[in-house]
Amino acid sequence: MKFSKMLESYKKYLFYIYIPINIILWIYLVTGKPFIIGAQGLILVSVFIYMFFFSKKINIDKNYSLVFLFVIYCFTLTTLHFITGDLIDSYGRSLAEYHYYLYPLYIIAYIYGRNSKFEINWVSYATLAITFLLITTIANLKTFTINYDVIDSDKSGVYLALSDLFLIYLVFFISYAKNNYYRFLLFMAGCLGLIILNSRSSLYAFVIIFVIYQALYNSFRIRIVSFFTLILILFVLLGSSYFASLLESNSRMFAIFTGINDDSSKVARDYLFETGLKRTLESPVLGDYGGVIREHNNIGSYIHNIFSYWQTFGLLPFIVSIVFFIVVPLITAYKAYKDRYIFNSAIYFNLSLYIVIAVLLTKPYGWYNAWFLLGFLHTYSEQLSKSYSTVSKYK
Repeated sequence: MKFSKMLESYKKYLFYIYIPINIILWIYLVTGKPFIIGAQGLILVSVFIYMFFFSKKINIDKNYSLVFLFVIYCFTLTTLHFITGDLIDSYGRSLAEYHYYLYPLYIIAYIYGRNSKFEINWVSYATLAITFLLITTIANLKTFTINYDVIDSDKSGVYLALSDLFLIYLVFFISYAKNNYYRFLLFMAGCLGLIILNSRSSLYAFVIIFVIYQALYNSFRIRIVSFFTLILILFVLLGSSYFASLLESNSRMFAIFTGINDDSSKVARDYLFETGLKRTLESPVLGDYGGVIREHNNIGSYIHNIFSYWQTFGLLPFIVSIVFFIVVPLITAYKAYKDRYIFNSAIYFNLSLYIVIAVLLTKPYGWYNAWFLLGFLHTYSEQLSKSYSTVSKYK
């Protein structure tokens, strides 16, 4: 009994380490302050401790096996290319080293997702408040953007990781909240935080998830109230002089109002998609491993969506990634919606929406949080299997 309680407690620790503590530590580190361990080091140590004490409780099912096989395949592919000659980009970065660093993160993130447990309590409230307050400490509150004067220049791109983790944490809170007014407060605070963190894709995904969730998971009366509340907020926002100044000072985050097709970031992503897909189709089975360096001399110039798996690893891993990050989430979302009257089903629905939106529109194969989300979604399948076997047992 004590062992079971210890296991459940550690699952909660895993969640807090992966999401809020990870965010807090990243914010601390990007301001140039030293710490005894990095964010990635912390999650690595904690998952090893978990596996050391609770390995017998980890059920290596077909989902675990498929994830391990996928990573082994990609690792082998990288090794074969490394033997024939590693590629170095214009910044001196090794392509093999980048991938060898990434594969353990896939596995670790998946283990976290499969074994993390979230619940709303004073710890979750405290960590959310601390997270939000720390975000404001790295912000320029006049323009609602990151204040790069307080950010280490070598870590200026960390806003993408911060905004993604912050979004995921907000989705957990909103999904578990029973009070609709509380959800709206979280939504407004979340939008404010994501605007500050300067990740447009995270902000837009968050808004889409919230709107769909409100539309499908509430009664007709609450849907109407929510709809008119959002419209009212939007009109007040658009009509304010403060919003006009924000458009001028932070036009990137509000490009949807000013013309997103002319946005430099979107133009660059479209170009990378066209060139990457063209090269990939010249070798559709094997893909275009290293093509980003040959074409652009930059490891980061891959396709910024799920097609990057095809571009980098070839057709077979691309098909598997579609199953992992589109087919499985869509099936999970459908099952969760059918079970929408069960309290905790909303989190699986909302996270499924997020992962599909993210991989289709903006997130490439380097987005290892996708594996955390996949692991968490697989826990829903595990729960359903257990409930079905219990029902069959007593028939």
